[in-house]
Amino acid sequence: MMVIWLIGKSGAGKTSIGEALKRRIATRRPGTVFLDGDILRDAVCEDLGYSVPDRYVSERRSSRLSKLLADQGVPVICAKLSNAPDIRQWNRRNISGYREIYIKVPEDILESEDRKGLYRAFRNGETENVVGMDIPFHEPLAPWMTIHNDRTQPIQNLAERIMERIDAESQDAAQRESIPA
Repeated sequence: MMVIWLIGKSGAGKTSIGEALKRRIATRRPGTVFLDGDILRDAVCEDLGYSVPDRYVSERRSSRLSKLLADQGVPVICAKLSNAPDIRQWNRRNISGYREIYIKVPEDILESEDRKGLYRAFRNGETENVVGMDIPFHEPLAPWMTIHNDRTQPIQNLAERIMERIDAESQDAAQRESIPA
């Protein structure tokens, strides 16, 4: 089965890309589930705050939920900040079809757009525990794919690039299976 794990800082475009990707994948694989970090927080992590330990528990829960769904044949797209390298490593080892995609956005774009007002609130001393500010962001070291989202391409195009990579990988696997040993 397939789990697509979209990683990036707040405002990187994970949700928008994930929603576009779900629309594409669901045409081929009905029942695809989209797990967004904010929605997951409301559904299964409402007891947690934004401290590093709470973020870790939240990420672990998301990881285990993704594995549970994938093990039952449900394709999953998870869009989450995902700042725990050891959980990402666990995902690679334990989730069949795990594809980690890093949505990388230049810092100046993140801070200038700041749709949730998170970076501005941090700079004004109104909040803390912001990944990339007072909590270091651990960039993925070896993602399956990196999308550079500098906002020059439509979200649909970024989702299409991911689909093209998935399709190419599927075609390669099919060709390997059809070659006699």
